[in-house]
Amino acid sequence: MEREVQDYYEDLIEMFATKGWKIFVEQHENELDRLESTAAAECENNDQWQTRRGEIKKCITVVNYEHLIRSNFQNVVENEQMEERERAH
Repeated sequence: MEREVQDYYEDLIEMFATKGWKIFVEQHENELDRLESTAAAECENNDQWQTRRGEIKKCITVVNYEHLIRSNFQNVVENEQMEERERAH
């Protein structure tokens, strides 16, 4: 793995371990719950609903970001290991 790519993943994984990250995600989880649970009552027309969908999507992205990064990192590592095994044969 290129050093730059490894540093990228290691820096993000280090950030995920911080209290600040956990607070940030928790706030977005709470906001996601609020946005979803109040959408029917607060969105009176399609424009408001589409705006709300965008807000929900942003919160989902934040809430799932750690999982996405960890999964991508695992895939990169596994692919490199597979390539190494293939080169060894």
